Amino acid sequence: MNFPLVSLLLQSYNHERFLGQSVGTALDQTWPHKEIWVVDDGSTDGSDRVLSEWSVRSGFRYDRQANQGLIPTLNRMIFESRGEFIALQATDDFWHPDKTRRQVEFLLAHPEVDVCLTSTVCVDGEGNRLGSPSQSFLTPSKAGYGFEALFLGKTGIPCASALLRRSALEKFGPYDPAYPIEDLWLWLRLTRAGGTIAFLPEELTSYRLHGTNLHSKTAFMEREILRILACHADHPLYARALRRWKAAFFSQWALADKREALRRLPGSSLREDQTRKGLFKLLIPEAVWKLWKQT
Repeated sequence: MNFPLVSLLLQSYNHERFLGQSVGTALDQTWPHKEIWVVDDGSTDGSDRVLSEWSVRSGFRYDRQANQGLIPTLNRMIFESRGEFIALQATDDFWHPDKTRRQVEFLLAHPEVDVCLTSTVCVDGEGNRLGSPSQSFLTPSKAGYGFEALFLGKTGIPCASALLRRSALEKFGPYDPAYPIEDLWLWLRLTRAGGTIAFLPEELTSYRLHGTNLHSKTAFMEREILRILACHADHPLYARALRRWKAAFFSQWALADKREALRRLPGSSLREDQTRKGLFKLLIPEAVWKLWKQT
């Protein structure tokens, strides 16, 4: 069997307490031909000491750099790595040992596919699976993973689940530093140009919720996603996409900041389910909503 090289590229910033699980599961990948490269982007905790010692023992490549931010780090790692396939992971997430093998086998059997995803489960800060159905981050989507489904917010892709062909990144990349939600920017660019994304329904990726995840920063996410949508303002679905995403963020604000949600209400269409859900959230405390979602 052909064993193409896979580059497992891990970006670390102040993740000292997660490194054992994250880097450990990269080392444990059962695919036999892989390179592992960890870059610490100027962490201020003990990450450098942990990674320096571990890289000597285990032989993976490790670099520490002055803080440059995620996107320049990703672009550098992609450019300098050698694998035919590439997986990108922040060091707060982690993988099942068979993730890489299953995805490579799938991509070798389906040369028309650019990106392979896996089902993703949410875990807490200690790595324990969260039990609520609402916290299953990525399960098979009836909407699929084409441009329309992504543009309209019908489905999502956590980057840690993806294995990408280098050829796809070379064709549709590099990441643009002007758009800090780099994964959505890439998925829309790739699928609009005809690139294909496939999905393995196996739970092979774990996404850690620890209170400082980027997606928890509602104002930032709203601003940046709307900027990314504007890159496709010429698309016939743009007005609909804008309406759906604004409704989704109104629903988020309805729990996080009811005054802010009321300010956004005039711009939220009642035609959207998320707007109506947000109106319901406005009437109840956040703690009550979370308790109900967990039942």
